[in-house]
Amino acid sequence: FRSLMRTLLTRLGLWIARLGYWPSDALVRHAKSLCAAQFAERSGEYKRHQVLARLMKEHPSTSHRTLALAIELALL
Repeated sequence: FRSLMRTLLTRLGLWIARLGYWPSDALVRHAKSLCAAQFAERSGEYKRHQVLARLMKEHPSTSHRTLALAIELALL
């Protein structure tokens, strides 16, 4: 039951995100490559912060929310 509920809530969240803002596929691929390049011995939150900081430097005109969503999609 928990797995089904998680799947449904994830799909609902992604649907809602598509209504407002959605990162490009290139941005998601770039975030995925940056996530993979992070050191394995660090925590997930540290990696997420490092990737977000780098994306903000490389894409200054993109909103913080869009970059954060790109990272979350890259980690799925």
